[in-house]
Amino acid sequence: MTTSSLSDLHSAVVSAIGALKGPLHGGANEQVILMLKKIGTLEKAQQFVKDALSAKEKVMGIGHRVYKNGDPRAAILRKVSEKLTQEIGEPHWYKISALIDDTMYKEKGLMPKWISIPPRFIMRWGFRPIFLPQFLPCPELPDGALMQWSNTLTIAFIAHEVAGSEEVV
Repeated sequence: MTTSSLSDLHSAVVSAIGALKGPLHGGANEQVILMLKKIGTLEKAQQFVKDALSAKEKVMGIGHRVYKNGDPRAAILRKVSEKLTQEIGEPHWYKISALIDDTMYKEKGLMPKWISIPPRFIMRWGFRPIFLPQFLPCPELPDGALMQWSNTLTIAFIAHEVAGSEEVV
């Protein structure tokens, strides 16, 4: 949205980070950690999901507006998550998450988003959950926001040169 207004690069990056921060986007990883800590044990996971569904509450990290047949990144990260949580001696986070994923698929046909996977092992690094959304833009800025900004300006320039329209630039 910001780049389509032909705003500067700094505004585009800040706007993208601000949009990512929300709990339904980049902030979802923080919400997943809070949810996992609330559940606490494998024995409580399945009931947590069933209670959330009964109350029509969101189960964080599940379902994606675009990837209706599952987020392909999640399938890869799930395997990595299992291995890493085993290596760091905290496989219970993987097991709780996997049970949530499996229960949501069985109950609603929804699959995990990639954003739900890293919290399973990030918790071990000692970061407070509130800081996790700030990590998300790091790999996405070069190929996401910066490319969109560059492409938008290129298209505007071409449209100006071809059409001669002063309104475009």
